[in-house]
Amino acid sequence: MWLRHPGFLAVVEDSWRSPVQEQSLLKLRAKLNRLKQCLKIWNKEVLGDIFQAIAHAEAGVQVAERNYDASPTDANLIAMNRSTTILQQALAVEEDIWRQESLCKSGGPASKFFRAYWRPSRVQLISTSPL
Repeated sequence: MWLRHPGFLAVVEDSWRSPVQEQSLLKLRAKLNRLKQCLKIWNKEVLGDIFQAIAHAEAGVQVAERNYDASPTDANLIAMNRSTTILQQALAVEEDIWRQESLCKSGGPASKFFRAYWRPSRVQLISTSPL
């Protein structure tokens, strides 16, 4: 979701390039914490509440469709197409959110691989260990 936004990389670069007074791994930790805070603020300011954005976009589409039905001009058609595009973009972001959430709950492909890789060796360790 964030990766699709054109301003995301600029936020990450600005946060990461800012100097930190710490040394070695403490420097990495400080930069990651600062990046986390920057992304939280950026997310609220730029992306906002996606569900509210979808409701707003749906209302915009309804208004544009009513305007076009009442007066089928080129300007109203363009306005209807724009509002439909905004709604489609908001729905794509919502889909990304649900996909990411389902991966977190199910563990995603990486953790499935990890479990499949380690489960046999764990079973072997349990079965071969003396009691």
